[in-house]
Amino acid sequence: MIYPLGHLGIALMEWVLLGWGILLWRLSPSLAMIVLPLLLASLSYDNFILSIGNLIGEGELLEILSKVRFLLHDLIVPLFIVIGVELAHRAGAAWATTIVRVLSWVVAFGLAGIDVTTNYIGLELEPRFFGGILRYSAANLSGPPIITIVVNLFMLLIGIGIWVRLKWSWLFVGTFIALLGNAMPSSTVGTLPGSASELVMALSLLLTEHKVQIIGKKLARNQQQEKIFMANKNPETAFEWEHIIPKDGYKIYQSGSHIKGNFLQVFAPDAPYRDGEGKLRLITYLHGFALCLPKFYQSHLE
Repeated sequence: MIYPLGHLGIALMEWVLLGWGILLWRLSPSLAMIVLPLLLASLSYDNFILSIGNLIGEGELLEILSKVRFLLHDLIVPLFIVIGVELAHRAGAAWATTIVRVLSWVVAFGLAGIDVTTNYIGLELEPRFFGGILRYSAANLSGPPIITIVVNLFMLLIGIGIWVRLKWSWLFVGTFIALLGNAMPSSTVGTLPGSASELVMALSLLLTEHKVQIIGKKLARNQQQEKIFMANKNPETAFEWEHIIPKDGYKIYQSGSHIKGNFLQVFAPDAPYRDGEGKLRLITYLHGFALCLPKFYQSHLE
């Protein structure tokens, strides 16, 4: 009963992840979160049919339901490419341009078409029993699932890029586990390891989307704070700078005096550096007495 109950448990968990994916999409609509629920629904259907195959029994009904399994797999798996490109775009990857995002759909549909024409059309199924599971598998196909492995390798590269850019390794780990799970021969270990690894990959995708949303919110908040700062240093606002000194690549905003104890200078770069989370870095010097002029530490500020 381990394998049937395992597949049923995975199917239920994938529906939970599907609900989370819809929630993430409502918080921040993106193409990745439109495609991922479709993928989770397909994976959940696959696991549910595997879990009840022995209850349905060998025959035409189970064979038809199994053909739907294979068709959904051929159509949905290439869409991982779309999800990966969208996550890279939202993570700030320079290469994930609008053209690349459009091409990802073209490539995904192209791979799906190749998979359907070469593997699904003319598909012959035969019943097999393993670990308490009765399922129909392809009788006229041999060798590893090339397109699935290619898609996993592509997602592995996306995971490495996001790991480097955001210091976030979960997408790489989830994709690597899925690659190992899909590489295991189902004739030897059954279908449960592969299905479990796909669940881990789906979870890593959702966690990555959640991480990207958090970074996006921080970036938006920082941009708003920057706008407020830029408005406050404008001489036309309530706070007036006495001097605005343009320099090569930056400006110096100055007001007050040392004698009065309210001397203030702001060195503002024309193109501020941002860290991986979109934050601006600030160096602050605080003086409690009028000992010296700024020129003694101005070189460091510059």
